[in-house]
Amino acid sequence: MQNKIKKIRTGSNFYKVEYVKELKDEQGTSLLGRLYPDNQLIIINESLPIFTQNRALHHEATHGISYEYNFGWREAKVNMISKAFHAFIIDNAEFIRQILKYGGKV
Repeated sequence: MQNKIKKIRTGSNFYKVEYVKELKDEQGTSLLGRLYPDNQLIIINESLPIFTQNRALHHEATHGISYEYNFGWREAKVNMISKAFHAFIIDNAEFIRQILKYGGKV
C-alpha cells in the first residue's frame, strides 16, 4: 500500500490533504477531489484507484496554484493544465529526479 500524501505546498500555501470514502458536491454529484483554499484543505475521494487519487490531488493542487498566483483559471483550464503537467511528470521521471537531485530534494 502506498503512503498517502498528507500535505502539499503550492507556492507559499500549505494544504492539508484528507481522504474521504465518498465525496460529493452540494448537488450530490460525485467528485474526485475538492479544494478549500480559505481552509487550506484538499479533500480526495479515497474510493478511487491510487493513480486516480494522485491525479485528482495534482488537479486540486493546480487549482491551488491558480488561487495562489491569482491566475483566475476556470475548471476547463485547470483540467487541461493539470492533465498536461501530470503526464509530463510521469513521462519524464528521470528529468524530474534530476531536478529534485540538483534542487537538494532527493
